[in-house]
Amino acid sequence: MSARLIKGGDAVASQPFAPFSIPTDDQPRPAGLSFVTTPATPATTPEDPESTAARIIAEARAKAADIEREARENGRALIQAETAAEVARIVDPWQEQLANTLEELAVLRATITAQAERDLVRLALEIARKVVHREVTIDSEIVMTLARIGLTRGHSRSPATIHLHPDDFAYVNINRERLISGQSLELVEDRSIMRGGCLVRTEMGDVDARIDQQFIEIERAFLEV
Repeated sequence: MSARLIKGGDAVASQPFAPFSIPTDDQPRPAGLSFVTTPATPATTPEDPESTAARIIAEARAKAADIEREARENGRALIQAETAAEVARIVDPWQEQLANTLEELAVLRATITAQAERDLVRLALEIARKVVHREVTIDSEIVMTLARIGLTRGHSRSPATIHLHPDDFAYVNINRERLISGQSLELVEDRSIMRGGCLVRTEMGDVDARIDQQFIEIERAFLEV
């Protein structure tokens, strides 16, 4: 195929026109000529209205479920907080009262224990007193022993007077030589003295050997500990 160019009424011969083809990747390309291949953009398919509506509904339901779950969790936390506050409001005063009651019980227990100990001491002494009183009515030697003790505690050379129960007076008077000698000794019947005991009076002072007084001293010593 050839082309002819007409200029100014004259025909000018031109070079023949040869068609060309795009070389492939494995064919050499002419110098100074390059080709850029642009990848084709896939055509987007428009979304179906029904699919769009279904997607929107699904997203709305998921969002509603999230909101419901969050509200449920917040409501549960709020209920727990309110319940804890209400329990604390009711229980705290009882806990304080319980602590006070336990302290009072501890004090009361100590008081009861001390009182019980005192009662036991008094009971034991009362039993011992009854036993001793029974024994002194049987054994007259008890009053002799207490009279000798009373005289030894007093001044041995000063005159002494021994007050005795009338029932003990006769026995001691008969056996007065068995008492300490070397001092003036007077025996006196005294119904204020219980059997088995005596009261020794001297110029240097008195020696109380009465049995009931001995029990009083013993009880005082136990209860003051």
